[in-house]
Amino acid sequence: MKFFDVADNTNHKVDLEKTAKKTKVFKNLPGIALVVIDENDQVIKVNSEFRKMFNNVNLKGGNWDDFFKKTFRKEKGLADTSNLFKNCNDILNDYIIHTSMEQSTGYRYGWIYKIPVDVMNKISLKRTALMESKKLDAYNFIEDEVFGKRLNWINNNLTLNDFQYADDCLLYANTNEAKMLLKDFVELLYGVLNLKTEDTKCSVEFSRGKNGLQLTGVFTNFNFSDGDFQANVSWHGRKMRLNDICKVMESRLPDLYTSIYVKNFRADHQSKLKITLNVNDIDGVRWHVSKGTVSDI
Repeated sequence: MKFFDVADNTNHKVDLEKTAKKTKVFKNLPGIALVVIDENDQVIKVNSEFRKMFNNVNLKGGNWDDFFKKTFRKEKGLADTSNLFKNCNDILNDYIIHTSMEQSTGYRYGWIYKIPVDVMNKISLKRTALMESKKLDAYNFIEDEVFGKRLNWINNNLTLNDFQYADDCLLYANTNEAKMLLKDFVELLYGVLNLKTEDTKCSVEFSRGKNGLQLTGVFTNFNFSDGDFQANVSWHGRKMRLNDICKVMESRLPDLYTSIYVKNFRADHQSKLKITLNVNDIDGVRWHVSKGTVSDI
């Protein structure tokens, strides 16, 4: 038993030494508070900036989760911004908190820095202005594309559904590449629509989540099979496999995360197919803490 006790203590000492070496890197970063948390949610180290930021609170050895719940709250307007918090004891600043875990030790490292509220407000106004300058009405653009292409296809049963909110149909990437992506999507829907019988219909749904725009083509009377992934679909005058078309579309906007999902299911006693295009256009605008500025990605 003594052997295991010694080994455990040695390992713990080595872990602490490794942690101490890593935290030295952050000693000369003004304004950034650092906290190290072990696998039991106990704080094992904080840097001087942390003590300064939180009025010399003696958190070492304390419970991080308890401290976090007592100190920070989410503001309704910041609910969709995962790393931004309000400090219950400080109304003049917003706090950004990032954490990461080291797999070998199970320790979590937390970096905290604060930004004056007036700076955040200015950033928000600049960000809104930039977003406004980038927006593209995807509904009207797709509507024009659908109308312009419908005479080229035998089956042109493609319609657009109404949307609930004004921004549900906005794409914040008003570039030639973004417009080409929407053209790609319409061409893909028509191509898939013409794989089957003339009874197949497709409706396009528009929605916006916290990360970006979502366009979904819903096909009815469509018996999709695994072999359809290998079938050649007409797309911009070429014959291509569905998988290959999706890959081209996902790389259309290299600065934004774009994904396409194909899902086959049954509803209302009939087979249906969904092709969903997600464009994470919110990530196309970044704000920079150190300069208090906003810019494209």
